[in-house]
Amino acid sequence: MRFLCLLNESAPVCESPRGLHEPVTLSDRRRSSLVLLMGAGLLALTVCGCGATGLVRAASTNSSTPTPTPTPAPSEPVPTPTPEPAPTPTPAPTQAATGTQLVFSTQPSNTVAGALISPAIRVSILDSTGAPVTTATNQITLALAAARGNGQLSGITSVTAVNGVATFDNVAISGEGEGYVLSVSSNGLSSATSAAFTVGSYVAPEQAAQADSFVNSVGVVTHMSYTDTPYYTAWPQVLTALKSLGVRHIRDGFYNWSPSSPFIAEHQALAASGITCNYVVPWDQTTTPQILEQFASEAQDMEALEAPNECDADGNCGGGGETGIRNVLAFLPTLTAAGQQLNVPVIGPSFTQQSSYAAAGNIASDMTYNNLHVYFGGRNPGSQGWGDLDADGRAYGSFNWWLDQAALDAPGVPSEITESGYMAYPTTSTPYTLPESVEASYTPRTLLLAFQHGVKRTFLYELLDEISSPGYGLLNGDFTPKPAFTAVKNLLSVLSDQGDSFSPGTLSYSLEGGDATLNHLLLQKRDGSFWLVLWLEQSSFDPASDTPEPVSAQDVTLQLYNSNSAGHILQFDKSGNVTSTQVTGNGSTLSLAVSDQVTIVQIAAQQ
Repeated sequence: MRFLCLLNESAPVCESPRGLHEPVTLSDRRRSSLVLLMGAGLLALTVCGCGATGLVRAASTNSSTPTPTPTPAPSEPVPTPTPEPAPTPTPAPTQAATGTQLVFSTQPSNTVAGALISPAIRVSILDSTGAPVTTATNQITLALAAARGNGQLSGITSVTAVNGVATFDNVAISGEGEGYVLSVSSNGLSSATSAAFTVGSYVAPEQAAQADSFVNSVGVVTHMSYTDTPYYTAWPQVLTALKSLGVRHIRDGFYNWSPSSPFIAEHQALAASGITCNYVVPWDQTTTPQILEQFASEAQDMEALEAPNECDADGNCGGGGETGIRNVLAFLPTLTAAGQQLNVPVIGPSFTQQSSYAAAGNIASDMTYNNLHVYFGGRNPGSQGWGDLDADGRAYGSFNWWLDQAALDAPGVPSEITESGYMAYPTTSTPYTLPESVEASYTPRTLLLAFQHGVKRTFLYELLDEISSPGYGLLNGDFTPKPAFTAVKNLLSVLSDQGDSFSPGTLSYSLEGGDATLNHLLLQKRDGSFWLVLWLEQSSFDPASDTPEPVSAQDVTLQLYNSNSAGHILQFDKSGNVTSTQVTGNGSTLSLAVSDQVTIVQIAAQQ
């Protein structure tokens, strides 16, 4: 038998059945085979690729006689064969994973007695390698393994795993205690125990207030028209200081300036900076609602109209005392009419004497907010008072005493504190004044306590030291900040949260330790985070003897429930500065050292 290799330029080399081949060129590879009869022998042609073209040769295993070159057969089309589909390999059968063990994939969190444990406890089924068995549907039982309290586990304690995970979302512990441990078991699987957790006594969730509502409750007194002070001579620095402080409200005086007055331009600059003004309107019988309305359109920053200042003081409002009271009462309808036309609130008259509130009678219909000037004479803002008791048993000077007076001339009307502050110096030997380091603690606490008491707005007296009220400024006359300025600025900056209105939520937590002076305020921001403000409301300075009274910090444990966790602790100091420390480890239980300086715990929003 003779074999020929018919060359195809694109085909791989192939061989005859016996390994003998010669290159032969074919024009079409699809010619799969030809049989040629030449001479006495049979010549078989097979299509192969041999790497060369234009030759047809024959090779023989038993003869060296040259074989004549055959005449190629005429080219004929060869039908294209339909390729056979490759068979799909059948995968080797796999053995289903078998669960061998249980593990708590979501541990039980600290909770309160009787409350469902949240987030839900989850238990996963794993194989011997520790991989999840997502096909497992075992019945899994949850039980109480250890406890230092007398609580019992209740709820749905046996569930079927879904996709290899059992979810216990309806279980609770009935009694408080520490060191509770749960266990899980299932036939054929190794059991598991949880991490220890604490069950506290039931505490009703506390409603938070909006953090930005507190920020919006803070204002400061200015005296822009005092031409012999930096308010007038250094106005650009005043505006810069107000923006740096972070307040959105000032309290200043109304005067019927011409539209071209530089004071009008200054008030317009305040408005452009997002700062509005509570205008104290002096007692002047020539002032009309129309004058006030025209002024408001020019100044552009009016937020409220306030009755004349302290008309019962000597000489004020045409005579002070009873005369001053009568005059301010006669003037109130002018403010009421203007307020209605301008759609701005009217703040009632401020008084200096307890008897003045009763003498004024019920004037609630002429005001939107009552008006208080609350000074503590160098005492801490949470002082229980130091004078005679009122009809409700509250001592003169305390917050509650002042609110009782407001109820005399405007029962049921909310209040604003349009003046409050301290006279402070770097050091002092003058009775009833404070060192600036003490003011840095008392001033933020004044704002927090006022907000706690439901006061709509509190204006600190005043922005900077000036000739008529030395020592009261948050800034020195040269605009250098006192520690109280720094403290208020940092407090407002930390809690600021402007944006759309929202309804704050509740937080389940408990505070253990600390005495009756431990105060707190719970706030929430729009991102869902809570901000718990803590402080000891104690005196740290005796203003009568000018003697420091150091306050010892108290150990307080903050316990957060329902998977809430603290993120940062912010600690204020006597210079007004604040240090932020990130919470590590278990953020649901915090040990805190709370002092008379404000501490704020930031509690992360739940995802």
